[in-house]
Amino acid sequence: MTLLRIVLIIYMIFVSVDSLAQGLYLLHIAFIFYSVGAIGNTLVVYKNGGKMPVFDKDGKYSKKLEKSKTHCLLTKETKMPYLADIYELWGGMASIGDILIYIGLVIFMIDFFFGRL
Repeated sequence: MTLLRIVLIIYMIFVSVDSLAQGLYLLHIAFIFYSVGAIGNTLVVYKNGGKMPVFDKDGKYSKKLEKSKTHCLLTKETKMPYLADIYELWGGMASIGDILIYIGLVIFMIDFFFGRL
């Protein structure tokens, strides 16, 4: 886990608390989704030696995963497999953390472009 990720997560938590104090509830919800997703991704990467495990049922990612410095194949020894990239979305793999980050970003964009709902 890099220092930058830790600082980013702490910053996101402080921004989330600050936005709640100011009454920016939609922004608060967006930062909660984003922060929980980022923490989930960081935890699984940290527990698995700095690499994100990827579920590969068809074998279509196995060659890429052998050479990857950031991803590895999900095995029985994988720690926290429920947080790994196990969902196939948009032609690639995603984790529950990725999905939560996407939801947070969508809520943030709705709030940014359309104002307070």
